[in-house]
This record gives sequence, C-alpha cells and structure tokens, in this order.
Amino acid sequence: MIGKIFDRHGAFLIFFSTLIIYLLGISNYSTIDGWGYAADIVNGTMLFRPHHLLYSATGFVWVRIITYLFPNAEAIFLLKTLNALVASATILVLFKLLVKLNIDKRDAVIMSLFASVCWGFLRFAIENETYVVPTFLSLLASYFYLQARVDKRSILYILSGFFASLACLYHQIMFFWWLALAIPLLSRTNWKKFMVFTLPALIVPATYILIAAIEGVNLSAKSLIQFVLSDYYNGNATIEFSYKIIAIGLINTARTFIQLHGYIGNLLTSTWYWWIPFATTLLFVLLSVKSLATKKITLKLNDDFLRTHFIALLLQIAFAFLAGGNAEFMAMVPILFVIVTSKHKQIRSFFLYSTVALAIWNISFGVLPYKIYNRDSSDLVINSIEKSGNEKVAYLINNAPKVANRIEYYNLKAPIIIRYNEVSSQELLSSIDSLHSQGYTVYTNCINQPNLISRASLVSTTSKKVDFSRFNLYCIDSAQTPSGWVYLNEIEKR
Repeated sequence: MIGKIFDRHGAFLIFFSTLIIYLLGISNYSTIDGWGYAADIVNGTMLFRPHHLLYSATGFVWVRIITYLFPNAEAIFLLKTLNALVASATILVLFKLLVKLNIDKRDAVIMSLFASVCWGFLRFAIENETYVVPTFLSLLASYFYLQARVDKRSILYILSGFFASLACLYHQIMFFWWLALAIPLLSRTNWKKFMVFTLPALIVPATYILIAAIEGVNLSAKSLIQFVLSDYYNGNATIEFSYKIIAIGLINTARTFIQLHGYIGNLLTSTWYWWIPFATTLLFVLLSVKSLATKKITLKLNDDFLRTHFIALLLQIAFAFLAGGNAEFMAMVPILFVIVTSKHKQIRSFFLYSTVALAIWNISFGVLPYKIYNRDSSDLVINSIEKSGNEKVAYLINNAPKVANRIEYYNLKAPIIIRYNEVSSQELLSSIDSLHSQGYTVYTNCINQPNLISRASLVSTTSKKVDFSRFNLYCIDSAQTPSGWVYLNEIEKR
C-alpha cells in the first residue's frame, strides 16, 4: 500500500512535505548577509554583486512583483519564501533524477528527504542567502546531463550546459560543478558533446561584461578580472589554509549534515524538554549504525554519471576547505552525496534511519530555537535606535555589520557606532568618555554576553576584556536567545 503511494504520488509528497517544513521553518532571525542582501533589494542598490551576480537582482524582481500584489508584505520574508520554494523544487528534481537512475521510488523519496533535512541545505532553504538557487540550477543541469545519456539529442547537452553556466552567475562556487560535468566530455569521442555543452558558458563572460559596463567599470582585461573577483580583492572572500582551517573544515563538513553549535548545550541545560529530541535522535542514530554493522560498504562508482558527481563533490569540498573551511560553500554537498551513494542498495536502511534522525535533530536544534527565541542582540539595538528619534545616541556593539545592514534595511537614521571588536580596550574607554563630554547617551550590547564555542570563537585570535567599573551601567532591555540572555545596557558617566 505504502509502496503504491510512493509510486503514484512520490513527487507530490516530496515537494509539498519539504515546502511545509521550509515555510514553517522561516523565522525572524537572519544572518548578517541575509539582512545585507535584503537591504540592497529594498533600496535598489548593489543589485549585482559579482560573487553572486544575479541573486539580488532576481530577489529585487521577485519582491517588486509580490509587493505589487500584497503591498504590506515584508521583503526579507518574501526572499526567504523564494528560497523555500526553490529548495523544494531542488529536492523534487533530485527525486526525479534518482528515479531516472532506476532507483526504486520509495528509496528515492527517502534519499531525497535525507538531503532535504541535512543542515547544510536546510539552513539556507529558510534564509535569505545565495546558495539554494545555484544548487537548484546545477542539479537541473545534471538532470539534463543524465537524460542526454539515453536521448542523444544535442539540445539536452545545451540545456545542461546552460543551467550549469547560469548557476555560476548566481554563485561563483558552482563553477566546480560545471567543471565536473565538462571533464568527462573532454575526449576525442565526446568532443562534439563537449563543444555543445560548453558553448552556453559564453553567457557567463557576456553577462559580466554587460553588468560591468552598466556599473561603469573600465572594460580592460585587468579591470574586468578585478570586477569578477572583487570579493577576493577586497577581502570579503579569502583563500586560506592551515591546521586550524582543516579542523574547522572537518567540523563544518559534519555540520553539513547535522547542526552542531555551542548553544545546544545551553538548550539542554535550560529545560528537560530538549532532551526528548536528543534521546530520540540518539535512538535512530544507533539504528542507522546497527544497519551498517553487518555490511561491508565499499564506494562503487561503476557508472560515469556517479563518477562525474563524485568529482563535483570532491571539488566543492576541497574549495570550501581552501576558503577557510567555509560551511556555506558546502550547501550543495548533501545533494551530491545522495547522488554519489544512490546505487548502494546495502545502505537503504541507513538512509531511512538517518533521515529520521537528521529531521528530528536539525528541526529541533537548528530550526525551532530560532522560532522560539526569535530575537537577538541586534534586535535590542534596532529597537533602541527606533525609539531614540533625534536624540544624540551612540552604540558600542559587537555585531556591527548586522546592525548596519538592518539600519539600511529599515532606512533608519544611523547613530554613531563603535565596533567593539575593531578597537583596543583603551580606545573604547576613551571614545565613551569623549561621547559623554559631547552629550551623547551611550549604549552597549557587549556586557554579559553568552560565551559559547562557535566558528567565530575558533578563528578569533584575540580576546578582549574591558573594565567598565568607572561607569554606571543600567540594563534597559534584554532578550533570551538560543545561546542565553543578551542585554542592552546604558553606559552612564559617574
């Protein structure tokens, strides 16, 4: 009975079950970049950031269309909704691809759901970030690539090359997926297929040149290269490698599948309720391990298509490591992992139990905390700025980039902001004294902050302690977050 349901309605189940999870998972919390892209889109500025050239422009069009129909709709919520829709479409294409690989539909449903609840994909399906759309386009390229193996029509390789190239315009990291698809075609017997596949890639330089001309960039070769790679020239993106980066990369590879963060310990000590999903997840992890215990597992890549995507998987992970062990650059890894392992019938039970375990853990400890505790210290600062009106106020804050992006998003009058992490302790104290002498009221969110292990704490090379004892401190607002309580204090001159 269940098998017939999967056979008849597998695609429907995949799309709508994941869409419900993603839409319900959207919260008020957003990342620094999430607020930044939303601010660009709301204000119609910086719509063509070279690292992910077309993402903000697409979001701008989407928001304008929906707000025309629903004028009161919140832009950042609409952008998250767009990613949720595209993420569900991505999992649907994955299901279709697995079926085309002759995977049983019931197994295809389970494996697709596995990818859908992996933290590296789930986290961006409910956020205004740039990784879901290019993953969808790359997977669509792989779908046509697979179809072209059976149906030899050139149009299928053209479509595959087009979508793989278009993905690169939505994020440059997808170049490695495109490269993996191109490499097997680079032979004497496949040179015509290679030419047909790579021809659509001309849209990439053509689009960059067009946008560069619109943005007033000098069209010399040097200026164009600097424009295309501007994030690397200005330091927003880096290439770095060290033992610490390797360790962070390994942790983030694990986090691609399961949410790991210091705040989980805080949740477990806050109330016994959180131990229910913890224990339930542990049970299914044990079942998944037991399902493998008596089986000899070897990676079988006896299919060109699987080998191609294994190369894509290795390239994407390798570049993520080179980019500081960046977890964001591994958003596509769950999709590629499922494709590469899809032919291994002996791990079907593992996928079933692991899907349940990941769904329980990642929803409970990744999604729900930000639905329950939907404020952070940036909310305290923004609320204070909104209430301050024309008063002379200044803020000493440790999350200045997020606050700055939110100020732009809400079009607020920007107060004086001192970036806690960028100046010395003595300079901070001197700045506070100077502001007091000029009649400013000074606030800070840097006192009594939760001290948890995170990527930021691991890569930080400095620790700062500021002695505020010469001032009177008054807590004027607070909020409970997954990491603990955060506070906004007024720093008053004694």
